[in-house]
Amino acid sequence: MKFCCANCGREEEILVDRNPRCRFCDVEMIAASHYSELWMSPYIAIRRMATISETFGVERARTDGRFKKEREAWTTGVFALALSKLNGEQWWIEIETKDSTPDTKLRQLDQSSGNNVIQTRNIEVPRLGGKCRRHHGSDSEEMQARLS
Repeated sequence: MKFCCANCGREEEILVDRNPRCRFCDVEMIAASHYSELWMSPYIAIRRMATISETFGVERARTDGRFKKEREAWTTGVFALALSKLNGEQWWIEIETKDSTPDTKLRQLDQSSGNNVIQTRNIEVPRLGGKCRRHHGSDSEEMQARLS
């Protein structure tokens, strides 16, 4: 199984040990994620981001590029739960791993017609703050103020 060092970013293939430590930093390594064509519950995506925040700190979880997919999945998970609450529909999250857009997909298995029909919503998650603030200035700040 492939593991990544959260400190130095090294990746290693480790066969036996399920809780390895980096040979260079002596920091506990985390399992690399392979999300290709995997549908996950919104609760799993939200719990995964909470675990990352607890392990590495909120600021690092919010800004570190290594956790970008998890941040996008968390955002989509919150949206999926809102849709479920509003419409009573069950949505699943698929993280896009091959193409750069969309970031995630919401999937639903619709059986109302008597057949299994997959409904898909492509989700692009914008980044607020950071680089956007430099390029867009007040627009980004105004959007953050609205969300607060």
